[in-house]
Amino acid sequence: MAIVNATDQTFAAETKEGLTLVDFWAPWCGPCRMVAPVLEEVDQVMGDKVKIVKVNVDENPEAASKFG
Repeated sequence: MAIVNATDQTFAAETKEGLTLVDFWAPWCGPCRMVAPVLEEVDQVMGDKVKIVKVNVDENPEAASKFG
């Protein structure tokens, strides 16, 4: 399953069903950039077993604020 980029408007629908790993990230965040290749690998290994959803917190503050 491909990694999905969610927005404030699409977050609820993208995370509604199944096992979902959400990555709240920002372009300026060094650790976020370090995790990105790991998420790609998880996506390759886990396939359809888990959905990975990425949320840019700078562009989508509403979705990010719901989870602290």
